[in-house]
Amino acid sequence: MIVRICAKLAGLAAVIIIASAPAQGAAALSREDKAAVARVSAYLDKVRSFEARFIQVSQNGGIAEGRIYIQRPGRMRIEYKPPVPLLIVSTGKILILYDRQLDQVTHLPLSASPASFLLADKIRFSGRIRVIGVKRLNGRITVSIAERGRPDKGSLHLMFSTKPLKLREWIVIDAQRQRTKVVLIDFRTGVKLDPKLFLFERTGKGGDKNYR
Repeated sequence: MIVRICAKLAGLAAVIIIASAPAQGAAALSREDKAAVARVSAYLDKVRSFEARFIQVSQNGGIAEGRIYIQRPGRMRIEYKPPVPLLIVSTGKILILYDRQLDQVTHLPLSASPASFLLADKIRFSGRIRVIGVKRLNGRITVSIAERGRPDKGSLHLMFSTKPLKLREWIVIDAQRQRTKVVLIDFRTGVKLDPKLFLFERTGKGGDKNYR
């Protein structure tokens, strides 16, 4: 991993952003699958902002918690609760990973994230993103995606409830086929978020100026 992690759980944090999973081959989509993808795409495209608590669970049972804020286009903030010392901020073009315990900052291009399409101005499951699978079961839709032509960059599996349609969780699978699940709680869309959430100003060991 790019950022040295002090606690084992913090390794899970980086998986959300810098997974390197081999994507599965794309399966042929039925008419119903294509309709489900179109419905999900239209829903996500309308969600210009959201905030939620999350619980992150690794395949070996490790658990981390925190809050996530997204303001499209391009802005995101992920705050982890201790003991995970990681803060992740997207300012619109740059992805910043900050280890508060080590006072260590890493800058990455936003495109480094397999989930960066969620921050796009227009969300489409097309172009550089391809759908590699759709599951419809028990009132839920799961859409699995990968970057076209870049199977080394990871796969992402988004799960939605259908009544009403709502993003509930996602799963990233890493290069060792380890699964990391992120479950969203108290998911609220259309919220007015403070622009300062998406700024990062280093203030020394312990946090950034806007960390709460």
